[in-house]
Amino acid sequence: MEERLKFYGRIKSRALTSRQLFLYNNFLPDVLFTDFADLKTSTNILEIGFGNGETLSTLALENPNKTYIGCEMFVNGIASLLDKIERNKIQNIKIFNGDARLFIKQAPNKIFDEVLLLFPDPWTKRKHHFRRFINDDNVLQVHRILREHGVFKIATDHAEYASAIIKTMQAHKSIFALTGMYDQNTRPNWPTSKYEIKSNSTQIMYTVYTAIH
Repeated sequence: MEERLKFYGRIKSRALTSRQLFLYNNFLPDVLFTDFADLKTSTNILEIGFGNGETLSTLALENPNKTYIGCEMFVNGIASLLDKIERNKIQNIKIFNGDARLFIKQAPNKIFDEVLLLFPDPWTKRKHHFRRFINDDNVLQVHRILREHGVFKIATDHAEYASAIIKTMQAHKSIFALTGMYDQNTRPNWPTSKYEIKSNSTQIMYTVYTAIH
């Protein structure tokens, strides 16, 4: 995966603790994603930007027979997930420590059963909207890697981005059917992340789209 795309998010914030640094340097190589061939016969779930890994680690523990792939470039988030994997002896998570767009572009057709995009950066300034993950090209790429009846789960706490997501996905209704829309009062049974708990928004939107092939 040598191709590079321009990335606009943070790569690192505060310094890692000694344990996090040890895990990052010594344990990360053991859980790095290496081969799409390993996914051909399993039920596969991809999370785009797993943050600190709360959702990914919870799902993996609850579903040990499924394979979870997490894409993240934020070093502190990767270190946090590594800590969860090591402490809980999780065996069914692999990490791609690079740009999720590149990972998806390299992925074979119809390889994933679910794709999760939970609280992505909304890039609130209008001049930065082009940086948002939900755009025509990325939607087409996500559809390509989903198996028949695979699902694309999206959540955001930014009202304007929520509207933009709905508009973009509606433009692709021939390949994605909206099969669920929820708010905080009708919240689906998805693991809660630290970010979601800290959010002050009262307009969180959760949507589920099913791939049409």
